[in-house]
Amino acid sequence: MRIVKCEKIFLSQNEADVWANFNLILEGLERGSESPDIGNLVCKILSLLDKLWEEIEDIE
Repeated sequence: MRIVKCEKIFLSQNEADVWANFNLILEGLERGSESPDIGNLVCKILSLLDKLWEEIEDIE
């Protein structure tokens, strides 16, 4: 016997819009910053957000 649990993530349209705007802010920080530390941090955050986005099932 196998029991499989799964989690599904659904975003509201408002949440999806906030997500998109946050991505734009991060991309702007990455372009505008001269600090390599900030650039690296933003790159890591964007990478993690992309991985999390792959887990999103749908936008309601």
